[in-house]
Amino acid sequence: MKNLRKLLGLTAVTLLLMLLISAWAWGQIPADAQLPVHWNAAGEVDRYGGKVEGLLLSPIITAGLMVLVAFITRLEPRRGNFLQSEKAFTMFWYVLLLFFLMLHVTTTGIALGYNIPLPLVIGVGIGLMFIVLGNFMGKIRSTYTFGIRTPWTLDSDLSWNKTHRLGGKLFMATGVLVLLTAVLGSSILMFWVLMGGILITVGVSMVYSYIVWKNDPDAQARRA
Repeated sequence: MKNLRKLLGLTAVTLLLMLLISAWAWGQIPADAQLPVHWNAAGEVDRYGGKVEGLLLSPIITAGLMVLVAFITRLEPRRGNFLQSEKAFTMFWYVLLLFFLMLHVTTTGIALGYNIPLPLVIGVGIGLMFIVLGNFMGKIRSTYTFGIRTPWTLDSDLSWNKTHRLGGKLFMATGVLVLLTAVLGSSILMFWVLMGGILITVGVSMVYSYIVWKNDPDAQARRA
């Protein structure tokens, strides 16, 4: 992948920035302070932790996730198709990094005592992420590690392409609804809109991928 080194470099810079933010906040917070580390669907803090968990867990999770994503893509058997999807994968990486950075800045600010509406930040972040990713889903080629992978999309390019175009629209619709409910300030409604949107997208995509596969002459000819 041409952009992998650039993406890893950007990831390193993002992680360094997150650690610098944590280091700065570390000196502002008492050693025995209990920081909010988890929020429920209503946006209320339901668990506290020490400084290590509150300030370092987010960079550690981000680093682990990005390493895992990079490792999994190296195992992709349909390497040619993955390389054709490089633009979409790069955008996915950018959006994920930006989301984790935004989340870290927000939670660190809350730990420092700033009155930041976390549900609004998360809702706007997730909404925009779904809109951007949905816009790029139609550009993803058939792979085992990236995209909507059902037995039928993996067996039929026609099913893959049509399912991803539909899935992209559903992703974008979910993103818009999550964004609107976040701005309206209803964190519970936002949570259920997000969960409902994901379930509908998954369910509709699975059924649609089968229907297209069943009517794909090339896929059916291979079964004969």
